[in-house]
Amino acid sequence: MNKLIVALIASAFAMTAAAQGVGQTPKDKTKQSEVDAATKMGTTSTATQEAEKKGVADAKAAKGTAKDLPTKSDKSKAVQARPRRRPKALPPAAGLPVHSLTRTR
Repeated sequence: MNKLIVALIASAFAMTAAAQGVGQTPKDKTKQSEVDAATKMGTTSTATQEAEKKGVADAKAAKGTAKDLPTKSDKSKAVQARPRRRPKALPPAAGLPVHSLTRTR
């Protein structure tokens, strides 16, 4: 029984080594070069990356600065243009149905 197990393990190693030894065919190499070219074209858009970096840097620089609002009318317009937030409703108590939370006589 031990010899059988050893033979099975040896054959598994031999098959793995044989499968790894098979080289790429020319067709596989051409496919791989096409994939590499497409990948490089999709990721090396340096102009876009530079524009993004510049935009991020500008946003970080302007993050904490206040807006220029010289007159009171400008200030009131800015306050009125701000979206108002509604207070969130409280969730029902855990484990209790909603109707049991209402008051009854």
